[in-house]
Amino acid sequence: MIPEFCNIDTFSDYVFLPTAACRHRFVVPGIAQKWRWGFYTCNGFHDHEQEAEMGGIQPLWSDVLFCHQTKPMHVMIGGGDQLYCDDVWNLPALSSWLQLDDVAQRLAYPFTQVRVRDLLRGMREAKHTCPHLCPTTLSLDAQEMSDQVEWFYFTNYIRHWSQPKFSDALGSVPQVLKVARWYPVIHILF
Repeated sequence: MIPEFCNIDTFSDYVFLPTAACRHRFVVPGIAQKWRWGFYTCNGFHDHEQEAEMGGIQPLWSDVLFCHQTKPMHVMIGGGDQLYCDDVWNLPALSSWLQLDDVAQRLAYPFTQVRVRDLLRGMREAKHTCPHLCPTTLSLDAQEMSDQVEWFYFTNYIRHWSQPKFSDALGSVPQVLKVARWYPVIHILF
């Protein structure tokens, strides 16, 4: 015989740090229940003007949180494009690299995937977390490219994932996120 509490939703509270003031809660379905889940994709905007006009992603996540409070979801599936990073191509340090039409020239440029791997390997061996602290053979231009790209991705991810309503949803509904299919293109370019 299955205990009664296994047949209904169970709420589980958690904190990331023992001293954290913010507690999170997620819902585990009962053994005999059907899962309640949500799906989303394209969690952002390509156009900054449209993003400002629409209020960003906050209205979507306010609605999701309202639905979650009414009837708690057990999981959310992110179907790709949770974060747009197209603006990386507007970085000043990438301008000369982007002007190279010849693929061979572009691949020979000091900021290539091989150079990035070497840089990361050197950082791990030196136990450093910042590229500018690690001795490297990268040229100043390549180092500047690497620093700007790394800083762009870091700040873009922090800005996006810490938006109030979205971070509340991340903290209260377990998420499964899919990586977009165009990832190999980025891998080849860098």
